[in-house]
Formats: sequence, C-alpha cells, structure tokens
Amino acid sequence: MLNRTKAIVLIIITLSLYSCNITNKMNIQNTDKTNKFKKIANVKYLAKINYLYNNDSTYVICSGKLNRLNINKSFFVYSLTEKKIVFETSADIEKVKWKDLKVIEYIRIPGIIQQENNKLQPTYIKLD
Repeated sequence: MLNRTKAIVLIIITLSLYSCNITNKMNIQNTDKTNKFKKIANVKYLAKINYLYNNDSTYVICSGKLNRLNINKSFFVYSLTEKKIVFETSADIEKVKWKDLKVIEYIRIPGIIQQENNKLQPTYIKLD
C-alpha cells in the first residue's frame, strides 16, 4: 500500500514538472512573437505606440505616430500565426478597432472636409 502511494505521488510530481516545462516553452515562444512585432513597431513609429489584439489573439493592430510632429496615427496589422505584417497603411487615422476576429474598422482623417457636418465614414479591411 505504501509503495503504491509513493508511486502515485511520484507520477503526480512528474506530470506537474512536465506540464510546467511545456508551459514555459509556450511562454518563450509567445514572447518571441511579441518581441518581433513590438520591434517592428518601435522602428516604424516614434511615439505613442498602441497594441490591440483581436479576440483570439491571432492578430494584433500596432498603431502609432510616424513622427513627433504628426498629430494623427498610422497602423499595421501583424499576424501572430504567420509572423508577418498582413496589412499596413500610412494614412492619417483618427480611430482603429476590431469589428470581429478578422475585420478591422478605421476612420481616415481627410485633408480638407468639403461640407459642413460631414460625418467621417469608416473603412473596413477583411483579413484572409
């Protein structure tokens, strides 16, 4: 009976250590993914960088100012599964957000507004 209890305890400890090792490897891989898009964003944008993940964390919107004088922002979308930029714009934007898992909504700031009370229309991007 005592040997059986020791064996069960040993199995539980072994499984716990194994699961901790797997979790640690996954955290290292996720950190590598995070570091890559953050490095890209730090090169592209000089100020006020924001990161906005979609609901299942497969994509992240990285937005920021291209220079310190620019009031408005630009953005790119980075695929965490493909490890690359899948969409990018340098247009001045007022706001960017996720509509759903693969659809982005953003509002461009026009250079000259033609009419009074002209509401800015959003642009939608569907990722593949």
